[in-house]
Amino acid sequence: MYPSHFTITSDEVDAIIKEWINFNNLGDCYQFMDADRPIGKYMTNNGKNADATRMKVHQSKKRCQAVPALPKEMLKDENNSKN
Repeated sequence: MYPSHFTITSDEVDAIIKEWINFNNLGDCYQFMDADRPIGKYMTNNGKNADATRMKVHQSKKRCQAVPALPKEMLKDENNSKN
């Protein structure tokens, strides 16, 4: 099994971020963005692999880093998930 990864290009990731970023939340450490289509693979803590349709964008003052996020269908509690 592979760790979580994107299956789209970095240009596509950038386009999703530019379309969905909420500038009112830039003080937060991260934002979740829904792409409404498969964009990568997400590996849960228990080793399950799922299609990722969302990404978590970690933000700093100068840059950001995006990683595939747990699909909404698998969410128990987004802020305290055991998945």
